Amino acid sequence: MTELPFVPIIGEINDAHFLATVASPDKPLLVHSGGGDAEAARGIVEMLAISPRDTIVVGHAYSSALIIFAAGKRRFATPRSRFLFHEPSQSSDKSMRRSGMALDAAELKVWFDFAAKILARGSARTPAFWRRLGTGEGAYFSFDRALELGLVQEKLTRQSFEPLYRALQVIEACSETARCEEDSEQSG
Repeated sequence: MTELPFVPIIGEINDAHFLATVASPDKPLLVHSGGGDAEAARGIVEMLAISPRDTIVVGHAYSSALIIFAAGKRRFATPRSRFLFHEPSQSSDKSMRRSGMALDAAELKVWFDFAAKILARGSARTPAFWRRLGTGEGAYFSFDRALELGLVQEKLTRQSFEPLYRALQVIEACSETARCEEDSEQSG
């Protein structure tokens, strides 16, 4: 199996993504996720603070995946990428539901404030702006709006990121992580 030139943060975010981030401190993170485990995401964000690297969105970065993307040193996205930011809820953190733990209102606020600060650091907006935007139904936005907000710094093109471009073509062709893994196992 060929080693990827990036750390894939694909599918539901979990501890395996955190461990992959720790194990590859020099590789950029490629994000295509609807979110997942808030604590794993927080760990990835903390690793990005210790070992800064680029983040790239291909497809979508929703919920905690957006926070990971915003923590990147340089942030790239494909023009058809989509983004979602929303308030956390007990039902939105799958790790807490699985473990039987419940987040109280204070813990949810701590996560929301943490996320707003990360988004503010990675954009041209304040934490208060992000808290307002994420309150209620949240905000779903396009590549152009993410660029306007300062979250995306550059459109991912062949010229801007050639080493990853070929690998991204493979990722874009895969509709699900499991399919990608099956293809890798069969070719290996």
